Amino acid sequence: MLQIIINSIIRAVVAYLLLLLVARLMGRKSLSQMTFFDFAVIITLGSVTASLAMGPNNTTASAATVLLTLGALAIITGYLHIKSAWVRKLSNSEPVTAIENGRIIDKNLKKVRYTMNELTTLLRQKNVFNLTDVYS
Repeated sequence: MLQIIINSIIRAVVAYLLLLLVARLMGRKSLSQMTFFDFAVIITLGSVTASLAMGPNNTTASAATVLLTLGALAIITGYLHIKSAWVRKLSNSEPVTAIENGRIIDKNLKKVRYTMNELTTLLRQKNVFNLTDVYS
């Protein structure tokens, strides 16, 4: 029984860290800016993470252990996010300027994986209809 719990904790920690890494590499669209495809990918990632964390021994003890471990990791990550600038930078990164003095910075737009359509949609939501109106 103890071996199952230890294995479940290790699998949950590995799954959590891998999920954080993949989420970080995927980019930083907020929930309101997600497409259906983005949503489907995130649901799939969650399912794969759960499968990885649970492993082949899907017992009640391993499920409870994984749930508690993932919950504890989320709480610890949240605490570290508040207390550590390094963790904040790692999880949130730094703001990126997409438009400077009315000109689009293509390199930065690619860095944050935004298309022109997405950028112009965001600008229209802020009542900006002309790029020359945007200054940094």
